Amino acid sequence: MDTAIPSGFSLFEQDLNIIATQTDDVLYDFENGNVFITGASGFFGIWLVEAFLWMARERQLNLTVTVLLRDAGRFFTRYPHLRDNPALRWVEGDLETFEFPVQSVSHIIHAASVPNLDGRDSWASEHVRAGVLGMSRILKLAEEKKIRSLLVTSSGGVYTSVLECRGGNGFVEEVDSISALTSEKIVYGQTKRMMEIMSAAEARKHGFKLAIARCFAFVGPYLPMDANYAIGNFIRDARERKCIVISGDGTPLRSYLYAADLAASLIRLLVKCRSGVPYNIAGTEVLSIKQLGLLVAKCHGMPNESVKIMTPATPDAPINQYLADINKARNDGLLCNSTSLVDAIARTSKWLDLKA
Repeated sequence: MDTAIPSGFSLFEQDLNIIATQTDDVLYDFENGNVFITGASGFFGIWLVEAFLWMARERQLNLTVTVLLRDAGRFFTRYPHLRDNPALRWVEGDLETFEFPVQSVSHIIHAASVPNLDGRDSWASEHVRAGVLGMSRILKLAEEKKIRSLLVTSSGGVYTSVLECRGGNGFVEEVDSISALTSEKIVYGQTKRMMEIMSAAEARKHGFKLAIARCFAFVGPYLPMDANYAIGNFIRDARERKCIVISGDGTPLRSYLYAADLAASLIRLLVKCRSGVPYNIAGTEVLSIKQLGLLVAKCHGMPNESVKIMTPATPDAPINQYLADINKARNDGLLCNSTSLVDAIARTSKWLDLKA
């Protein structure tokens, strides 16, 4: 059976070819390999699955991709074009308890996470548990299979989770309530940092290469348009010819990396990184949330007046910045950034047209 992505996804095929081109010099590392991927149904995971399967076919690599799935039926309902791909295998189970594949494993990409899309009270406990116990299970797999490389997708959130600070002659306790200690910012960032530490300790003990990607903000096909991602919400509203509503004052600064460049960067990182060294993976074009809204509106032929800012800016207030120093990744030849933000927005919107 032909395992190509359906013809309606020709734009996506272009992206997969871009990934292959940007990673041609590292593909030797995957020959005769089996890449094990967690979080395969998420934004990061599905891009990596698609990219590896595409390269296995187009570059004629003897490569297998094994994915961990909580619900295989649901996965293949969402991605039916992958069901009969001969290079794809899967293991069904929970992250903390899944059975290891019988086959050898050469590389692991741990991209699973527990989202908090509905703001439930149990999320903090679930995220910590999945982070620590899931990481432990992945590291056990790495030890048993004697892998070459492990990639952990961490987050820029590790930089925004300081629990204490200096005051006067000593440390002061910043957190003063259970609500603060279990806030999404603290739990997410601290759990990601613990996963980094756990992985580094085991990599040092067992000798496999450890790639750590501290990821920031992204845009591209498969990004949810109805979750807590500003750029996704803006694109959704612009496509529906609705006003782009910014609930804040529009001053926070962000940068966005296109999903194909993200996938290529992560694949390069898995092979070429300095083991155990965290790398920031992010875009280079810095703009405010207001500027982002105006850019999305312009890309969809909408006037500036369609962008509504609901909160007046406070004069002289510090500006929230979720930005990354990407010099290390760029200097080590790991960061791919071939797609401008204008093109990234346009390609994401066009993909949604083709998918409809």
